[in-house]
Amino acid sequence: MLTNIGVFQNVLNDLSRKLLAIDDEEYEIVYRGFEDATWDDTPYLFRNPNFLKKEKDFVEEVIRNFPDEFSSAHTIDILTQLQHYECPTRMLDVTSNFLVALFFACGGWRKDKKSDAKNAAVKIYKVKKNDVKSIDSETVTTIANIARMKDGDAFGMLPWICEKDWGMWQSDDDQFVQNAKDVNSVILVKTRLNNPRVRAQFGDFFLFGGLNGIEGINCASCLRNINVRKKIIPMPKEYIVSDILIPKQDHETILKLLDKCFKISLTTLCPEKQDFIKNLI
Repeated sequence: MLTNIGVFQNVLNDLSRKLLAIDDEEYEIVYRGFEDATWDDTPYLFRNPNFLKKEKDFVEEVIRNFPDEFSSAHTIDILTQLQHYECPTRMLDVTSNFLVALFFACGGWRKDKKSDAKNAAVKIYKVKKNDVKSIDSETVTTIANIARMKDGDAFGMLPWICEKDWGMWQSDDDQFVQNAKDVNSVILVKTRLNNPRVRAQFGDFFLFGGLNGIEGINCASCLRNINVRKKIIPMPKEYIVSDILIPKQDHETILKLLDKCFKISLTTLCPEKQDFIKNLI
């Protein structure tokens, strides 16, 4: 029998108070669970300077070693697969389901629950619905293909890479300048629901740009010849609503409630065959 249901009620009350201040007609609301409340919302690629230098190599090595699967894949789909296998990317996973984020914040994905658990948090983000992008948008293609560049490349390489990838990059100068502005943005992307795990986890992601040397330049011909370097950019402050703190002593109770009341567990959130069999052990 489950006890301390008040622990769960306190979390939901905190969530309700914070959501009431957001106009859900105007904003898309997403969540991310953090096992340690002190962690920041930075993509894996940005957590180590060496990762950023090797980003192009990560993509090219995957294509070289698995050509049947990746040689004709779009860059954003390659990054999605790299993210799935915990390779550093410029993506940050989020979910539109608060309970899924709560599960991950409480360490529910670990089979061996840590004895040194920390106070956790679920972060709430809001993005204007007009600014949310589909995975096959030109903006997503532009930012994703930064991964195919190396430091010192001319910015004019990017449209050529995008054209090879998706067959699109508007060639007129005004659109070129707009695309150049996009590369230093962070966007919320609605992903394809073509994967059992993504469907189960209500998964979306933030995609982070980041190129030095093009800020404030509105001349298309100038932009094409500028040599650029990759840089780290933060999560925009206007996206961050608040944190819901989850004391470490409450994790076990919350995970039991999520399983018993909502059928949210490692098995239901990772329903792919290899995960299901692995979780039987």
